[in-house]
Amino acid sequence: DQVIALRGERYVLPLKATHKGRLRGIIHDRSASGETLFIEPLTAVDLNNRLVQERIRRRLTAAIGAVAASVATSLGLMGRLDAVRAGLVLGQRFAGRLPSVAADARFALRQLRHPLLCLQHGADAVVGNDIGLGGEVRQLLISGPNTGGKTALLKALGLSHLLAYLGLPVAADGVFGYFPQIFTVIGDAQDIVADLSTFSSQLLRLQGVLASADAQSLILLDEMGSGTDPREGGALAQAVAVELLRRGACSLITSHLEVMKRYALGRPAVLLAGMAFDPERLAPTYRLQWGVGGASHGLAIARRVGLPASIVDAAEGLLADDRDDWERWETQREGLLEAAQRAAAEAEEARAAAQALELRLTRELETLRQERAAAAEAARAQWEKALADGRRQIRESIAALKSGRDTQAAWDALAAADRPFQESSAVPTPPPLPQPGDTGLFLPLRQAAQVLAVDGAQGRIQIALR
Repeated sequence: DQVIALRGERYVLPLKATHKGRLRGIIHDRSASGETLFIEPLTAVDLNNRLVQERIRRRLTAAIGAVAASVATSLGLMGRLDAVRAGLVLGQRFAGRLPSVAADARFALRQLRHPLLCLQHGADAVVGNDIGLGGEVRQLLISGPNTGGKTALLKALGLSHLLAYLGLPVAADGVFGYFPQIFTVIGDAQDIVADLSTFSSQLLRLQGVLASADAQSLILLDEMGSGTDPREGGALAQAVAVELLRRGACSLITSHLEVMKRYALGRPAVLLAGMAFDPERLAPTYRLQWGVGGASHGLAIARRVGLPASIVDAAEGLLADDRDDWERWETQREGLLEAAQRAAAEAEEARAAAQALELRLTRELETLRQERAAAAEAARAQWEKALADGRRQIRESIAALKSGRDTQAAWDALAAADRPFQESSAVPTPPPLPQPGDTGLFLPLRQAAQVLAVDGAQGRIQIALR
């Protein structure tokens, strides 16, 4: 007989009715005669439940699979509707407006605010700023005090552009630009594990920006050139700004460096703006002032946040001393520069004189060579003539001796022919040695030289190359 049966999609055991008290379980059915009961043991209830759940899941999965394409489309539409609804609800919370996006890389915004600040403090409590770039003006340099809102303005601009591209409300009026690429270098990304300092991490991110930035890019750079020597950092920041301007990218740069402020004032395609500061309250106003560079007010901020007054007072005294020292150093620097310029001018004059002397000596040497060649040619001609005359006289004397004529005259003629050769064999008189102070050309090195000392006994001279 079959030991395990199936009743109502559950596995049960057939058991004679007379033995039903021997097995604890649930009775699901009985035979037509009533003598057999179909019992689900209590130990099998959980297993049967799992099997039933598995069969249900399989049936549901098969039913959904048959209409999977329709379900996916419906879910996508529901997700988009939910996102639109969530965006509208979020926009209502920070008083956002649906954006308008232009077709080119330019923007002109009014009352731009950071949406997170609006959510935290309320839209009316957050200061809005008008800002725009595009056309002939491609770069904006923002300076101002610490905690004055420079970084928040950069973040608000970048985040609002992304919200506009998603069709979500923004905390600004006006027209957003279309930028296929938005680059940001904001914040300190130093990493001990990756062996990155504040400056090196900034350079690494800046390298990525420079690798892809073009005229269709929006670039937001915060405190560029910080984390190193201010002069080197300022030079680097200015070079990067010039390169971005050359590429035509719309770029916003924040900086405390004076060199960057001067850079902005000297270029028509660059605007300068500063975050305002209230000197009476010693607090920033978070408003953007166009055409002026904002001061850092670092010591005023330090006093405002509660740094001990003794330390701030000492810092102000040191700053005043530094200004005096700076003026003194500037005076010394100017003097050193003038001395260096004079030394350079004197060196240039000496170099020109040396070149002129070398040229003169070269010309004199060439003249001497030509004169020596001419003298050698004249001497050769003279000796050839003397040799020819001697040979002629010798032949005549030999002929006279053979003929027995005047022998004495023949011997006198031979002596006269030999006399020039005896004079040429005499030891020549050495040329006089040069004297200290004489100048000339040292032929082995072909350099101008001046005689320093003369040793006549040893036949040596000491020279200095010029």
